[in-house]
Amino acid sequence: MTTKCRHIEKVEPSSIRLILEKSVNKCSICENGGPNLWLCLEANCLQIGCSEAHKDHSTMHFQVTRNKK
Repeated sequence: MTTKCRHIEKVEPSSIRLILEKSVNKCSICENGGPNLWLCLEANCLQIGCSEAHKDHSTMHFQVTRNKK
């Protein structure tokens, strides 16, 4: 995979397959269908979160996981 995005470069090919197989187009927490869903690219995560336009579960997930590092 060639890309200029450093975040995508960190994603393992097996994770990309899981994302495609998952085909979930809604927030993992509140099941909001978008728009502006965010996918966590950390290894073994792949949680989908809604944006600040809804309940902002993507930012909440980032804050929780950032504090665990």
